[in-house]
Amino acid sequence: MLCVVVCRAGTVIDCGVYSPAVVFLDVFEKFGVPITMDEARGPMGAHKRVHIRKVTELAAVRERWNAKHGRYPTDEDVEAMFQAFVPLQLECLRKRTELTRLIPGTLETVDELQKKRGLKIGSTTGFTSPMVTILKEAATQQGYTPDVYVSADEVPEARPGTRTPLHTNCTQQQLKRKDFALVRHRSLSSCVCVGSCSSPRVCQIPSWCG
Repeated sequence: MLCVVVCRAGTVIDCGVYSPAVVFLDVFEKFGVPITMDEARGPMGAHKRVHIRKVTELAAVRERWNAKHGRYPTDEDVEAMFQAFVPLQLECLRKRTELTRLIPGTLETVDELQKKRGLKIGSTTGFTSPMVTILKEAATQQGYTPDVYVSADEVPEARPGTRTPLHTNCTQQQLKRKDFALVRHRSLSSCVCVGSCSSPRVCQIPSWCG
């Protein structure tokens, strides 16, 4: 194995992945259609526009939208909500520093992987470049410096497609199949998920990384 590709929220920062979830709740509330935390969390990891679209495709959300607006949500509604989401998410990441604080054990694990085992660290996320800029600055200040950052808007399609931040990480680091491990939505220091560039799979393996 040559590289560990790490999802950001819920893996190295923001245990519980609250920062996007609370903003999704706010956005749907602003459009008159409240959603539950479970509904907000469902598509977590996708590009945020895709995330919003997937929430609007939920049967219960569609019916609530129809009851409020007299029609079902459209692509124009999704775009309008995404445009409302972006500044709220940026503000959340800037102001709520507890949500950009590294999860305990992250630095020790990265030190083990990068310095002792000679592995590269790639960063994948559903956040867009302006959001990642904030996260990158906060992470660097805390000593977390992946070898590659890839944002959701830098690739042709969002996860779990075939041209995602994960696969771009592989390409930028010139990795072949089975050369990397993928960690997403679990604490980096508690587990590693293994996969390949063509078909990632997720599983927990022994704690060789801490």
